Amino acid sequence: PEGDCYGRHSQPNWGSLDPTIDDDPQHLGDDVDGAGPEAIIAYELEAGDYRVGVHVWDDHAYGPSVPTIRIVVFGEVVRELVGEPLYDADLWEVGTITWPEGTVSAYDGPVIHEYPLPWAEPTR
Repeated sequence: PEGDCYGRHSQPNWGSLDPTIDDDPQHLGDDVDGAGPEAIIAYELEAGDYRVGVHVWDDHAYGPSVPTIRIVVFGEVVRELVGEPLYDADLWEVGTITWPEGTVSAYDGPVIHEYPLPWAEPTR
């Protein structure tokens, strides 16, 4: 979706249109072999809730990836979560970051297999 921050949409506009306000996230690189890491950074977010998820686009025949999510706020790891092995088209809804508090709420729901993508289909 348009507001998501990921490899093909690495700098979505999440806030002010003023270019002097650094309130947009940036995806720092798309890991294609599953070994990681991938990182998303943001500095001056608008107040609100931000959902965190992991989606496997294509495992490129490397097999499953076991995601480890570290949420860092002001230089400190505030939450580390390890998910179950993910395969092609899996989506793990990790949780929500509430800003500016920097609190993290984990989501205990299941991995969504064959997550439908509105704009493309994974290669097999």
